[in-house]
Amino acid sequence: MDSKTRENLPLLLKRKHLKDIGISDGLYYKLVKSKELPVVKLNGRNYINRDALFALIDKVK
Repeated sequence: MDSKTRENLPLLLKRKHLKDIGISDGLYYKLVKSKELPVVKLNGRNYINRDALFALIDKVK
């Protein structure tokens, strides 16, 4: 899988994965507290759309 395909995949909603793309712990907790995270359940795991995540980050900051 090349990096372009991987960038378009939904992100597993875990603090470690969000940290890898530069989201701090404080911002992570703000996002979770906002309860507006567009989470999608897939195979028992929570995923989040990258575009929706960055839109919400702009809103929360």
